[in-house]
Amino acid sequence: MLQRMCVVVLLALGACTAPDPCALGREANLDVRMVGNPSTGRPKLTLTGPRTYELTENATLTNVPTGTYRVAANTYTIEQARIRTAWAPSGPADVCPGGVLEVTWAQIPSSGSMFLQRTNFGSEGTPLAYHGDILAQGGLVVNPPGVSGVSTSGGDLAFDRLGNLWTLSESTASPTLQRYPAAQLGHAPAPVAKTPDRGVWLASSMCVPDVVAIAFDPSGDLWFASKCGAKVSRIGAADLTASGSPGSQVVLTDQLQGPTSLAFDKQGNLWVSDVGQLVRFDASTLASSGASAGRVVRVRVSDDPMNTDVHAPGALAFDRDGDLWTHDFGLNLLFEVPAASLGGRGTATVSPAVRIGLPVTALVEGLAFDDVGGLWMATTANHFGR
Repeated sequence: MLQRMCVVVLLALGACTAPDPCALGREANLDVRMVGNPSTGRPKLTLTGPRTYELTENATLTNVPTGTYRVAANTYTIEQARIRTAWAPSGPADVCPGGVLEVTWAQIPSSGSMFLQRTNFGSEGTPLAYHGDILAQGGLVVNPPGVSGVSTSGGDLAFDRLGNLWTLSESTASPTLQRYPAAQLGHAPAPVAKTPDRGVWLASSMCVPDVVAIAFDPSGDLWFASKCGAKVSRIGAADLTASGSPGSQVVLTDQLQGPTSLAFDKQGNLWVSDVGQLVRFDASTLASSGASAGRVVRVRVSDDPMNTDVHAPGALAFDRDGDLWTHDFGLNLLFEVPAASLGGRGTATVSPAVRIGLPVTALVEGLAFDDVGGLWMATTANHFGR
C-alpha cells in the first residue's frame, strides 16, 4: 500500500510544470543588475511591457505583472579633462519576470580621443588618435598611437553612433568609405595596425574632385558632399551595413556650387561650406530630395574693396554657444559667425567680430572643439594645436 502511494505522488509531481514567466495573468519578481558603471556614470534602464519601469540603479522588482518586457538602455557620456568618454550598454532585448536581468555598460574604445588624418600633400595617409589625457597635458606631442596601418589616401573622417570610424578614400582603387570598428580603436601605448571591416562604394559624379566630405546626422544617416558635382547626398544608416553599393536616398543641390565641408548644428540643421558662402538646409526639409536652402550666409571680413569677402570657407565647427567657426583658405583667416546671424531665412551678409589671422605656412585643414571649449586646428605645417 505504501509503495502504491509513492507511485501516485511521483506521477502527480511529474505532471506539474513550472509556470511560463512570459504568460500574462500572474505576478513574479525580477532582479535587475546594472553592471560596469563608474561612480560618475548615469545609466538608465527602461522596461516596457504590461507595466513600465525606469531604473537608474540595481533593484529587485516585486509583484511584476508577467509578460514580455522590452529592454532599453541608454548610452551616456562622462566628462574628462578634455574629451568625454562614451559608455554603451549590452544585454538582452527582451525579458520576462521570474529571474535575473543583467545589463552591462562598457566604454566605447574610440571615445575619449581626438582623431585626425595624417597626409603628405595628397599621398596615402594614416588616421591618428590623441588620447584626451595627452591633450590635457599640453606641450609638444610626437608620434601618437596610430589608428590604422592601412592607407586611406587622406580623406575625411567621421564617427557613427556606435563609435565606429568611417574614413573617406580619395583613391579610385579603394572603396569610397571604409569603416574601422570601435573595438579596434582603443588607446594603445604604440601604433597598432587596424583593419577596416566594411567598405562602401559611393556613386560617382564622374568628375574630379568628387566626394570630399562626410558627416553623420543625429539619426545615424551619412551625408557626403561632391565638390565637382555641386551636391550633397544622404545614405540611410541601414544601407551602410547592407550588401552592395547603396544609392543616395536624398540629394540636395539648391544654392550649391562646390561644397567642401559639412556640419550639423544642435537643431539638426545641415550646414555646408560652399563657394563664397555658408548654406543651411533645415532639419525639417532633409527627408526628401530637392529641398530649398533655408539660409545663405556670405561673410565679409574686410573693408578693402579688393578683398572683402570670404571666397572659400573651409572646415566647420560649432562651439558650445552655437556659434559657427570656419576659415578662408585664400585669406588664411579663422573667424566666427555668431549664432544670432545663423538664424532666419534668406541671404545675409555678415561681418564677424572675431577674426584670427594665421601664418601662411599653416593653412587650416580641420577644426574641432573639445568639451571645455578649446578649439583645435590641424594645419598643413604638420602640426595641430589648441
